[in-house]
Amino acid sequence: MRVLGIITVILAVATLSPAVADDAPSYLANGGMYVSDAEACSASNAEEAAGLQLTAKGLFGYEFGCTFASFLPVRLDDGDDEPDQHIAIASCGDDSGITRPDMIVLVPNGEDSLIVTSQNDYAIMSVWEKDEPSNIKWMVQREFLRCPR
Repeated sequence: MRVLGIITVILAVATLSPAVADDAPSYLANGGMYVSDAEACSASNAEEAAGLQLTAKGLFGYEFGCTFASFLPVRLDDGDDEPDQHIAIASCGDDSGITRPDMIVLVPNGEDSLIVTSQNDYAIMSVWEKDEPSNIKWMVQREFLRCPR
């Protein structure tokens, strides 16, 4: 019985491990990077970036990060997969130390950009902005530009 418990824990941890490059969509494989601000392409790491950097590992910026756990193809109404559109299951957090789950939709927009939509930020914005609109720049849906390789 104890061996079965140990095997269960190992399997649970293995399924929660970060996404690997083999799971990543083709546009993120082999070091593909997209950014919310073109200046972020030249930053050596996301903490120094002017905007957000998106790679097969996740979505990162100054005091913010989402680590991708897995990628799933977007399923169409007829049951077929949309080959280039993906949902990234992510664990996100900021410098407060609080982490939260998120689903981030990645949709290619031509050859050189992605439309990136955060389900969690959409829900938060909908509640907070309903009564008192603010000037907060949400990540709800943004275009990310591909960095040259």
